[in-house]
Amino acid sequence: MRAGGFQPDVMAPCTYELFKWNDAGLLAPLDPERLVHLPDMFPSLDDIEGSIIDGQRYFMPIDWGNSTIIYRRDLVGEKWSDENVSWEIFYTDEFRNRLGFYDSAGAIVEISALVLGYDNIFTLTDEQLVEVRKMVAIQRDNMRMYWGDQTEAVQALASGELVASYGWNDAYVTLKSQGFDVGLGIPKEGIFTWCCGLVMHAETELVDESYDLINAFASPEAGAFEISNWGYGHANMKAFDLVADDVLEELGLSTPENLLGNGIFFQALAPDIEEKYIRLWDEVRAGS
Repeated sequence: MRAGGFQPDVMAPCTYELFKWNDAGLLAPLDPERLVHLPDMFPSLDDIEGSIIDGQRYFMPIDWGNSTIIYRRDLVGEKWSDENVSWEIFYTDEFRNRLGFYDSAGAIVEISALVLGYDNIFTLTDEQLVEVRKMVAIQRDNMRMYWGDQTEAVQALASGELVASYGWNDAYVTLKSQGFDVGLGIPKEGIFTWCCGLVMHAETELVDESYDLINAFASPEAGAFEISNWGYGHANMKAFDLVADDVLEELGLSTPENLLGNGIFFQALAPDIEEKYIRLWDEVRAGS
Protein backbone atom coordinates (compact mmCIF):
# COMPACT_ATOMS: atom_id res chain seq x y z
CA MET A 1 0.00 0.00 0.00
CA ARG A 2 2.87 2.38 0.66
CA ALA A 3 5.03 1.43 -2.30
CA GLY A 4 2.32 0.79 -4.87
CA GLY A 5 0.43 4.02 -4.43
CA PHE A 6 -2.85 2.26 -3.76
CA GLN A 7 -4.91 3.89 -1.03
CA PRO A 8 -7.89 1.93 0.28
CA ASP A 9 -10.31 3.55 2.70
CA VAL A 10 -10.93 0.53 4.96
CA MET A 11 -8.48 -2.32 5.49
CA ALA A 12 -8.72 -5.71 7.20
CA PRO A 13 -5.61 -6.73 9.16
CA CYS A 14 -5.42 -9.27 11.95
CA THR A 15 -4.33 -8.19 15.41
CA TYR A 16 -0.74 -9.40 15.17
CA GLU A 17 -0.17 -6.98 12.26
CA LEU A 18 -1.56 -3.86 13.89
CA PHE A 19 1.61 -2.49 15.46
CA LYS A 20 3.45 -2.93 12.17
CA TRP A 21 0.70 -1.19 10.20
CA ASN A 22 0.56 1.66 12.70
CA ASP A 23 4.32 2.11 12.59
CA ALA A 24 4.02 2.30 8.80
CA GLY A 25 1.66 5.26 9.14
CA LEU A 26 -1.31 3.47 7.56
CA LEU A 27 -3.85 3.76 10.37
CA ALA A 28 -6.23 6.52 11.37
CA PRO A 29 -7.58 6.57 14.91
CA LEU A 30 -11.20 5.49 15.31
CA ASP A 31 -13.82 7.39 17.28
CA PRO A 32 -15.44 4.86 19.65
CA GLU A 33 -18.61 6.97 19.67
CA ARG A 34 -19.07 6.23 15.97
CA LEU A 35 -18.61 2.46 16.34
CA VAL A 36 -22.26 1.52 16.80
CA HIS A 37 -21.70 -2.10 17.81
CA LEU A 38 -18.64 -1.66 20.00
CA PRO A 39 -20.64 -2.27 23.23
CA ASP A 40 -21.73 -5.68 21.88
CA MET A 41 -18.23 -7.05 21.34
CA PHE A 42 -16.92 -9.97 23.37
CA PRO A 43 -14.97 -8.39 26.24
CA SER A 44 -11.84 -10.40 25.41
CA LEU A 45 -11.82 -8.90 21.89
CA ASP A 46 -12.73 -5.35 22.80
CA ASP A 47 -9.22 -4.42 23.88
CA ILE A 48 -7.24 -7.23 22.27
CA GLU A 49 -3.54 -6.64 21.67
CA GLY A 50 -2.91 -3.90 19.10
CA SER A 51 -6.44 -2.51 19.01
CA ILE A 52 -5.63 0.32 21.41
CA ILE A 53 -2.23 2.00 21.03
CA ASP A 54 -1.16 4.79 23.37
CA GLY A 55 -4.73 5.08 24.62
CA GLN A 56 -6.23 5.48 21.14
CA ARG A 57 -8.42 2.89 19.39
CA TYR A 58 -7.33 1.94 15.86
CA PHE A 59 -9.05 -1.42 15.33
CA MET A 60 -12.61 -2.71 15.28
CA PRO A 61 -12.71 -6.49 15.84
CA ILE A 62 -14.92 -8.25 13.33
CA ASP A 63 -14.26 -11.98 13.22
CA TRP A 64 -12.18 -14.68 14.81
CA GLY A 65 -11.40 -18.29 14.19
CA ASN A 66 -8.96 -21.09 14.65
CA SER A 67 -5.76 -22.25 13.05
CA THR A 68 -5.73 -25.96 13.68
CA ILE A 69 -5.71 -29.41 12.10
CA ILE A 70 -8.36 -30.32 9.52
CA TYR A 71 -8.32 -34.08 9.03
CA ARG A 72 -10.17 -36.86 7.27
CA ARG A 73 -11.53 -39.05 10.06
CA ASP A 74 -11.92 -41.96 7.66
CA LEU A 75 -8.24 -41.81 6.69
CA VAL A 76 -6.23 -40.99 9.81
CA GLY A 77 -7.38 -43.93 11.93
CA GLU A 78 -8.05 -44.31 15.64
CA LYS A 79 -4.55 -43.22 16.68
CA TRP A 80 -5.33 -39.69 15.51
CA SER A 81 -9.04 -39.68 16.35
CA ASP A 82 -10.91 -36.70 17.82
CA GLU A 83 -9.72 -37.54 21.34
CA ASN A 84 -6.09 -37.85 20.23
CA VAL A 85 -5.60 -34.87 17.93
CA SER A 86 -2.04 -33.59 18.12
CA TRP A 87 0.23 -31.31 16.13
CA GLU A 88 2.64 -34.25 16.28
CA ILE A 89 0.89 -35.72 13.23
CA PHE A 90 3.03 -33.39 11.11
CA TYR A 91 6.25 -34.65 12.69
CA THR A 92 5.81 -38.39 12.28
CA ASP A 93 6.41 -40.27 9.05
CA GLU A 94 3.17 -42.29 9.27
CA PHE A 95 1.52 -40.06 6.67
CA ARG A 96 4.61 -38.84 4.87
CA ASN A 97 3.73 -37.10 1.61
CA ARG A 98 0.05 -36.92 2.61
CA LEU A 99 0.15 -33.82 4.81
CA GLY A 100 -0.29 -30.11 4.13
CA PHE A 101 0.70 -26.96 6.00
CA TYR A 102 0.31 -23.22 5.64
CA ASP A 103 3.38 -21.62 4.06
CA SER A 104 3.98 -19.17 6.89
CA ALA A 105 7.30 -18.94 8.70
CA GLY A 106 5.58 -17.80 11.89
CA ALA A 107 3.11 -20.69 12.01
CA ILE A 108 5.74 -23.27 11.07
CA VAL A 109 8.26 -22.16 13.67
CA GLU A 110 5.74 -21.49 16.44
CA ILE A 111 3.95 -24.81 16.12
CA SER A 112 7.23 -26.71 15.90
CA ALA A 113 8.24 -24.99 19.15
CA LEU A 114 4.88 -25.84 20.72
CA VAL A 115 5.40 -29.54 19.97
CA LEU A 116 8.79 -29.31 21.67
CA GLY A 117 7.02 -28.06 24.77
CA TYR A 118 8.28 -24.48 24.70
CA ASP A 119 5.90 -21.97 26.26
CA ASN A 120 7.60 -18.86 24.82
CA ILE A 121 6.85 -19.64 21.18
CA PHE A 122 6.64 -15.95 20.21
CA THR A 123 9.99 -15.07 21.81
CA LEU A 124 12.21 -18.08 21.15
CA THR A 125 15.87 -17.82 22.08
CA ASP A 126 18.71 -18.65 19.70
CA GLU A 127 19.37 -21.84 21.65
CA GLN A 128 15.76 -22.91 21.32
CA LEU A 129 15.75 -22.11 17.61
CA VAL A 130 18.53 -24.65 17.12
CA GLU A 131 16.17 -27.38 18.33
CA VAL A 132 13.20 -25.91 16.48
CA ARG A 133 15.16 -26.00 13.23
CA LYS A 134 15.44 -29.79 13.59
CA MET A 135 11.68 -30.09 14.00
CA VAL A 136 11.00 -27.84 11.03
CA ALA A 137 13.24 -30.05 8.88
CA ILE A 138 11.30 -33.14 10.00
CA GLN A 139 8.04 -31.42 9.15
CA ARG A 140 9.35 -30.38 5.74
CA ASP A 141 10.27 -33.95 4.87
CA ASN A 142 6.76 -35.17 5.70
CA MET A 143 4.88 -32.61 3.64
CA ARG A 144 3.01 -33.17 0.42
CA MET A 145 2.49 -29.44 0.10
CA TYR A 146 2.97 -26.08 1.71
CA TRP A 147 0.02 -24.05 0.55
CA GLY A 148 -0.57 -20.33 0.22
CA ASP A 149 -4.21 -20.67 -0.81
CA GLN A 150 -6.32 -22.89 1.45
CA THR A 151 -8.33 -24.03 -1.58
CA GLU A 152 -5.36 -26.22 -2.48
CA ALA A 153 -5.58 -28.01 0.86
CA VAL A 154 -9.37 -28.38 0.65
CA GLN A 155 -9.17 -29.96 -2.79
CA ALA A 156 -6.37 -32.29 -1.73
CA LEU A 157 -8.27 -33.35 1.41
CA ALA A 158 -11.36 -34.01 -0.69
CA SER A 159 -9.45 -36.21 -3.13
CA GLY A 160 -7.60 -38.09 -0.39
CA GLU A 161 -4.25 -36.76 -1.54
CA LEU A 162 -3.97 -35.31 1.96
CA VAL A 163 -5.19 -36.95 5.14
CA ALA A 164 -4.59 -33.86 7.30
CA SER A 165 -3.62 -30.24 6.91
CA TYR A 166 -3.17 -27.06 8.88
CA GLY A 167 -6.34 -25.15 8.17
CA TRP A 168 -9.06 -22.72 9.17
CA ASN A 169 -12.72 -23.10 10.02
CA ASP A 170 -14.07 -22.54 6.53
CA ALA A 171 -12.12 -25.54 5.21
CA TYR A 172 -14.00 -27.71 7.69
CA VAL A 173 -17.35 -26.16 6.68
CA THR A 174 -16.65 -26.64 2.97
CA LEU A 175 -15.60 -30.27 3.29
CA LYS A 176 -18.43 -31.07 5.69
CA SER A 177 -20.98 -29.59 3.27
CA GLN A 178 -19.61 -31.86 0.54
CA GLY A 179 -20.26 -34.95 2.66
CA PHE A 180 -16.72 -35.72 3.83
CA ASP A 181 -16.12 -37.09 7.33
CA VAL A 182 -13.76 -34.39 8.54
CA GLY A 183 -12.70 -33.14 11.93
CA LEU A 184 -11.81 -29.67 13.16
CA GLY A 185 -9.22 -30.70 15.69
CA ILE A 186 -8.46 -29.36 19.13
CA PRO A 187 -4.81 -30.45 19.46
CA LYS A 188 -3.66 -31.56 22.89
CA GLU A 189 -0.85 -28.97 22.74
CA GLY A 190 -3.34 -26.17 22.10
CA ILE A 191 -5.51 -24.69 19.38
CA PHE A 192 -4.54 -21.34 17.88
CA THR A 193 -7.00 -18.45 17.72
CA TRP A 194 -6.82 -15.29 15.67
CA CYS A 195 -8.91 -12.14 15.47
CA CYS A 196 -9.16 -9.93 12.39
CA GLY A 197 -11.07 -6.74 11.89
CA LEU A 198 -11.29 -3.37 10.19
CA VAL A 199 -9.19 -0.24 10.33
CA MET A 200 -9.38 3.09 8.53
CA HIS A 201 -6.63 4.38 6.27
CA ALA A 202 -4.81 7.39 7.68
CA GLU A 203 -5.45 9.46 4.53
CA THR A 204 -8.99 8.45 3.62
CA GLU A 205 -11.31 11.24 2.57
CA LEU A 206 -14.41 9.04 2.91
CA VAL A 207 -14.64 9.05 6.68
CA ASP A 208 -18.44 8.79 6.98
CA GLU A 209 -18.60 6.01 4.41
CA SER A 210 -15.78 4.14 6.15
CA TYR A 211 -17.65 4.16 9.44
CA ASP A 212 -20.79 2.94 7.63
CA LEU A 213 -18.84 -0.01 6.22
CA ILE A 214 -17.19 -0.86 9.54
CA ASN A 215 -20.53 -0.75 11.35
CA ALA A 216 -22.18 -2.93 8.71
CA PHE A 217 -19.52 -5.63 9.05
CA ALA A 218 -19.78 -5.43 12.86
CA SER A 219 -23.56 -5.89 12.90
CA PRO A 220 -25.13 -9.05 14.35
CA GLU A 221 -26.77 -9.79 10.98
CA ALA A 222 -23.43 -9.78 9.17
CA GLY A 223 -21.98 -11.87 11.98
CA ALA A 224 -24.74 -14.47 11.74
CA PHE A 225 -24.11 -14.81 8.00
CA GLU A 226 -20.39 -15.34 8.54
CA ILE A 227 -20.95 -17.88 11.30
CA SER A 228 -23.50 -19.88 9.32
CA ASN A 229 -21.73 -19.84 5.96
CA TRP A 230 -18.04 -19.90 6.80
CA GLY A 231 -17.87 -21.32 10.31
CA TYR A 232 -15.94 -18.42 11.79
CA GLY A 233 -16.77 -16.75 15.05
CA HIS A 234 -17.89 -13.13 15.06
CA ALA A 235 -16.86 -10.40 17.47
CA ASN A 236 -20.45 -9.32 18.06
CA MET A 237 -21.97 -11.43 20.83
CA LYS A 238 -25.49 -10.79 19.52
CA ALA A 239 -24.65 -12.53 16.23
CA PHE A 240 -24.72 -15.89 17.97
CA ASP A 241 -28.32 -15.29 19.06
CA LEU A 242 -29.33 -15.23 15.39
CA VAL A 243 -27.88 -18.67 14.61
CA ALA A 244 -29.70 -21.89 15.46
CA ASP A 245 -28.25 -23.87 18.37
CA ASP A 246 -27.82 -27.01 16.26
CA VAL A 247 -25.80 -25.05 13.68
CA LEU A 248 -23.53 -23.64 16.38
CA GLU A 249 -23.09 -27.12 17.82
CA GLU A 250 -22.18 -28.55 14.42
CA LEU A 251 -19.62 -25.80 13.89
CA GLY A 252 -18.13 -26.18 17.35
CA LEU A 253 -19.19 -22.64 18.26
CA SER A 254 -21.80 -23.32 20.90
CA THR A 255 -19.54 -21.95 23.66
CA PRO A 256 -17.68 -19.04 22.03
CA GLU A 257 -16.47 -17.61 25.35
CA ASN A 258 -14.69 -20.87 26.14
CA LEU A 259 -13.04 -20.96 22.72
CA LEU A 260 -11.83 -17.40 23.08
CA GLY A 261 -10.61 -18.06 26.60
CA ASN A 262 -8.74 -21.28 25.84
CA GLY A 263 -7.15 -20.58 22.46
CA ILE A 264 -3.55 -19.50 21.94
CA PHE A 265 -3.87 -16.07 20.34
CA PHE A 266 -1.26 -15.27 17.73
CA GLN A 267 0.91 -12.40 18.95
CA ALA A 268 2.86 -9.69 17.18
CA LEU A 269 6.50 -10.67 16.84
CA ALA A 270 9.28 -8.25 17.61
CA PRO A 271 11.04 -7.35 14.33
CA ASP A 272 14.28 -9.12 15.24
CA ILE A 273 12.40 -12.26 16.30
CA GLU A 274 10.29 -12.26 13.14
CA GLU A 275 13.41 -11.96 11.01
CA LYS A 276 14.96 -14.98 12.74
CA TYR A 277 11.82 -17.07 12.17
CA ILE A 278 11.67 -16.12 8.50
CA ARG A 279 15.36 -16.79 7.97
CA LEU A 280 15.11 -20.18 9.71
CA TRP A 281 12.24 -21.27 7.48
CA ASP A 282 13.88 -19.97 4.31
CA GLU A 283 17.06 -21.88 5.12
CA VAL A 284 15.29 -25.14 5.99
CA ARG A 285 13.08 -24.91 2.91
CA ALA A 286 16.22 -24.46 0.80
CA GLY A 287 17.72 -27.55 2.39
CA SER A 288 20.42 -25.85 4.41
